[in-house]
Amino acid sequence: MHVDDAIRSRRTIKQFDGTPVDDATVRELIALAMWAPNHKRTEPWRFSVVTQRQLPLLAAAAEAALQSLAKPPVDASLRAKQAKIRELLMGAGAVVVVSYVRSPDDACRDREDFAATCAAIQNLLLGATARGLGSLWSTSKALIGQPMRAFWALPDDEEPVGALVLGHSALGMPAVRHHSNDELTRWR
Repeated sequence: MHVDDAIRSRRTIKQFDGTPVDDATVRELIALAMWAPNHKRTEPWRFSVVTQRQLPLLAAAAEAALQSLAKPPVDASLRAKQAKIRELLMGAGAVVVVSYVRSPDDACRDREDFAATCAAIQNLLLGATARGLGSLWSTSKALIGQPMRAFWALPDDEEPVGALVLGHSALGMPAVRHHSNDELTRWR
């Protein structure tokens, strides 16, 4: 697949068919992510992977995270969120959490490293699309919030940027754009 086609066809997928994503493919996608531009070659990104056989553990941890983040009393909306995240994760083929090493004493470098990590995530997502995989970039606290730091074994100096849920899409997703290039571009 040409890169232009991968860019135009990449979509956020929220329903997966449960087919595993093999370890070799995940390794290839991480290798693509690492080609992202990064100032001074800091390579700030880090990756934590859960493959399909470990997804039940991740789903249970995410449900517990939602529980710990909820304000009492526990109600039907919490149970619905827990069921939704369980369904998402149990249909997935793998999940990759991408974090970056913080630079708390250098705000400029920290911002550059965060941006580089976002570029790495986009590389990974485009690589997944080119391989026929669907993906979801989640910033949900249920997956990367404080209650999940121990699950992902994140050191104190790392900040999670996103959980990338990968798998084979259970549905097709049409291309949708709300604005034209000209509406969002200023030529000076």
